[in-house]
Amino acid sequence: MPAEKLLDDPGLTAFALGELAGEEAAAVAKLVAANPEAAQFVADVRGAARVLEGSLAKEKLPRLTPTQRETLVAGRAAGGVSLLSFLRPAAALALVALVAGVWGHHYGVPVQLVEVSSEPDVFDQAAGIMGKDANLFERVSKTTFAHYSK
Repeated sequence: MPAEKLLDDPGLTAFALGELAGEEAAAVAKLVAANPEAAQFVADVRGAARVLEGSLAKEKLPRLTPTQRETLVAGRAAGGVSLLSFLRPAAALALVALVAGVWGHHYGVPVQLVEVSSEPDVFDQAAGIMGKDANLFERVSKTTFAHYSK
């Protein structure tokens, strides 16, 4: 395996962080022993993990105030919100979507939405009625409604 692919392998990082066990850990340990780049990578990941653990251990965790704690305990005692209250609307929406899907699949969607006519164009009729001013009407109307007639 090429070195760049080896170092991108998530199994190598998992090994470095102690997240592999059994045969997987033994196979990666054998690979690390045979490959100096992999051994250096594991050492670097372990060193970075130690630095992070050390710096995070120094962080003070925020604690709940007594008022916040009392509010949480009171909410738990009152019953709070159940999972079922979230599932009912979701189930109703899923049922509506299912019915709409079956209905649409069974009845389909109309294919012809616009009826094509062989009648003379409205603009041609207007030109005959309006005479010389029809040219202006035709230019403005065709420019304004060109995208509707397609």
